[in-house]
Amino acid sequence: MAATRPDPGVAVDPQPLDAMLLDRAKLITERELERYAERTAGSQRATARARKVLPLGVPSSFQAYDPHPIVVRHAGGSAMVDVDGHHYVDTTDDNGGVHINSGIPNKAFHVLATTLGGNAWEVAGQVWVDTITGDIRADCDFATFARLTVAAATARHGADSEVVTAVRAGWDAVGVTTGATAPSGPGTSTPSESESESESDAGSGSGSGGTSGPATQVSVRRTGGFAGRTVERTVALAELPNGDARAWHSLLADDGLPALADEVAGRPRMPDTYCYGVRCETPPLDLELPELELTDDVRSLLERTLGTVDG
Repeated sequence: MAATRPDPGVAVDPQPLDAMLLDRAKLITERELERYAERTAGSQRATARARKVLPLGVPSSFQAYDPHPIVVRHAGGSAMVDVDGHHYVDTTDDNGGVHINSGIPNKAFHVLATTLGGNAWEVAGQVWVDTITGDIRADCDFATFARLTVAAATARHGADSEVVTAVRAGWDAVGVTTGATAPSGPGTSTPSESESESESDAGSGSGSGGTSGPATQVSVRRTGGFAGRTVERTVALAELPNGDARAWHSLLADDGLPALADEVAGRPRMPDTYCYGVRCETPPLDLELPELELTDDVRSLLERTLGTVDG
């Protein structure tokens, strides 16, 4: 059956998505203002004192901005230190400091690219492309992103390559730790609590998966994300570590997942986030769950079942 095209004479109401994005923007703004206030308490006090004798607390109106400007204690050459002890660099070099004062991942990439030399898009750029088109979540932090770039460089060039060394050097330059070794790739396993439980249960007569009764097969599908890649896996619970098998049996034994799916059905989806599909024949189940509606435990279980993270 052909897809139904929207009637061009009927306007699509963007308000639900717009309202969600606006609420999200407000939350992020509030959080960042709180961080700014904590980081610049000295500048806030100095500005409050200055406002008693100067309009807006500054000698020139262009220096004023909400909630308060950074107040510099001393400076020399290109270096500045504010009244809270934070260091800054002001330079005419590097096109006005476009890299030295840029965002953390941008600076790490700049160090990587200049360390390797040549065209930045050929090697360094490919590492970044591999990372953002891989298993990256919308709430990825700097440390996680750094480890993912090391993993991407390792997968393409080898753990002992100069590329991996340069990637680590880039993150070291901005104070982000990448760990002693690169993260394991999808499907690899490391010793975990679940596996320890599996060893302790060996010979106990509990059966595969740590539960009695026939093995249950579950299919997990993840869509969305920055790159829009789809990852899917069907697995028998008996093949999973005992801890994960028990977690699945617990989820499938009650109505928690179906109830959650019904509750969020029809809600607008946040852009660049994942959506997880779960299908099972026993018990019968076929539902979709947005990433942001899941608890960390359930989301981690889904990712381990997909094989995108270690147990």
